[in-house]
Amino acid sequence: MRRAATPGSPGSGSGREEGPPAPALEFAIRLVTIDYYLAKPVPGLDATHSAFVGAPVDRVPIVRIFGETPGGQKACLHLHRAFPYFYVPYDDDLP
Repeated sequence: MRRAATPGSPGSGSGREEGPPAPALEFAIRLVTIDYYLAKPVPGLDATHSAFVGAPVDRVPIVRIFGETPGGQKACLHLHRAFPYFYVPYDDDLP
């Protein structure tokens, strides 16, 4: 990933020296397996109230991704705010 020069960064021509470059804003992982678990919501991170039912949320799904980074480091990623559900409308007229 290539970044544009910002004022004060090497290559910007300002001559000022700044701290280390900002870390990359992406993370790559080779997927080995994936599952999920239900846990109490973390305020500020998870949804704590359901507009659908109009009540507080007791448990939220957290997707767990196990894999390996391009550098070979093992990783377990906990993905919050992913609701792996879908809605299928039902009509009583179906046989």
